Amino acid sequence: MSSWGCPHQLNEICQKVQGAYCRPGMRGCILAGKVTFHDGVVPFPEWPLGTDPKVRAAVEAGLRASEGSKGETS
Repeated sequence: MSSWGCPHQLNEICQKVQGAYCRPGMRGCILAGKVTFHDGVVPFPEWPLGTDPKVRAAVEAGLRASEGSKGETS
């Protein structure tokens, strides 16, 4: 039997998504787009209490912007 450990996770916090709780497959995760969710929606990160709202807003805006630029055919 084997298991997988994310190299970006430290004490249940994702270092790649700047301090959000680690949720494999969430937006910004290295697994995003490689796994599917039962409802088909890739979740946004969940943040611990006390997270700086400015950091959270900046990260989420970056995630939205990067997704908006993928696959658009204008």
